[in-house]
Amino acid sequence: RHKRLVEGFLRAAARGDESAARSKLSPAAAITMGDNDALGLAELGERLRGANWAKVIAAGSTVVVSVACDHGRGILFAEVAWRGNQINAVHW
Repeated sequence: RHKRLVEGFLRAAARGDESAARSKLSPAAAITMGDNDALGLAELGERLRGANWAKVIAAGSTVVVSVACDHGRGILFAEVAWRGNQINAVHW
């Protein structure tokens, strides 16, 4: 369930659909580059342009995705609500 939520978020962000991506985030969700550098949803979408991913791992409330995009390769961590269907934090 959490994997599908995060993959839906990534698809929406990668195609530039901020509305669809935002609908998967909790109202207080933080998006950061690393641990502390704040990143806006539009900036994340720009970085994810042309993205594809093959490996998605879920463990507890964390979903980890290995992403390849126009900016190179990276790892995205998404903290997901245990009982909800929203992403609480995204770390790129």
